[in-house]
Amino acid sequence: MEGEESRDVAVRIPNSLDEWLTAKTDALGVSHETLLVQLLAAYRLTDENAASDLKTALDQRDAVNSDQLASVEATLTQRLESEVGDVDEKLESLIGDVRARVIQVKKEADAKAPSDHTHPELSTVETLEQSVASLQDEVDQLATEVDREASTRTDEHTAFRDRIAELESKLQTVARVTLDMRKVVRTDAERAERERLLTTLREIAAEDGVRTAKCDACGAPIDVALLNDPTCPGCGHLFTDIEPGTWLIRSPRLVNTRPELEAGTDEETDLDVLAEVVGEVEVAPGGNNQ
Repeated sequence: MEGEESRDVAVRIPNSLDEWLTAKTDALGVSHETLLVQLLAAYRLTDENAASDLKTALDQRDAVNSDQLASVEATLTQRLESEVGDVDEKLESLIGDVRARVIQVKKEADAKAPSDHTHPELSTVETLEQSVASLQDEVDQLATEVDREASTRTDEHTAFRDRIAELESKLQTVARVTLDMRKVVRTDAERAERERLLTTLREIAAEDGVRTAKCDACGAPIDVALLNDPTCPGCGHLFTDIEPGTWLIRSPRLVNTRPELEAGTDEETDLDVLAEVVGEVEVAPGGNNQ
């Protein structure tokens, strides 16, 4: 450190350390400054040596570890290669044994069976396969025929149903026309019958000298000469005859001796006539009616 540049440094130290430093300077015969410089130089040298020793120790440890790892890797690789070789040899041996056994079995089988031997069961299998194929063809053909027949039946059923609907419409028309004609005929007959009854009532009244008679149903007095219909103007009761009265006890009465004439006014319906007409018509399949 001699010849190096230096600078002044002021340091405050504890009293106890100052006492120790004073004692040392007295013992060594040096100044406080000289002793402090010597102490700092010694500390720096110790610190530098310790760091160098630590780095050297770490380098040595890494070298030792690398050598150990390489040795372990080499040992394991050698052991693994040896074991793999052993396994390969065992597999080759086993495959050779199996191949030899197969060849031996085949030779024994060839030696036992005649050279021109056959397998009848194979022929049976082929026959069964042909039968199955033939049956499958028949099933497919039948399925096709069934589908075709079902389609034909469906078309026929639809045509038959349409024909029935058409005939029903025509029958209803015929029934309505028939009913109208019957009403016209019945109206003419009833009108003629009523005129005949009214003439009869007037003739009976003239013969018996009756001018006024009571309705047999409601008791209302009725002038026979003024009737224009053989019915009661009040209640609509039908008259067919005149019962003569008795003197001071009973007045003449307009009566109905034929109640079936009033009961015979039931109206026929389209359904009644249709049922009657249908009973005379026979519908045949295919749309022909007879």
